[in-house]
Amino acid sequence: MSGVGDDRRACIAACSWSHEVWLWPQHATQRDFRIQCSRILRGHTGDVLCSSFCSGVLATGGYDGAVILWNLEAGVARGRAERTRRRIRVQLG
Repeated sequence: MSGVGDDRRACIAACSWSHEVWLWPQHATQRDFRIQCSRILRGHTGDVLCSSFCSGVLATGGYDGAVILWNLEAGVARGRAERTRRRIRVQLG
């Protein structure tokens, strides 16, 4: 789990063995500790092992050897880097 955020948005991101990243809004009050998952990011083909947030971009790394850069507003991948044998292939979208 990691907390991610910038001036516009704050959330909690959790990596999972289900090949997904789950996001929760980070706005619980003292009275309300129940918050529902607001978005599930799908794109990895293996367990998601780590996540990091910087300058409005969430990056996740998985057992599939891929690093995915996410657009949190749209819930879609902005870019993907994969290791294939001795090379790294990068796709930006």
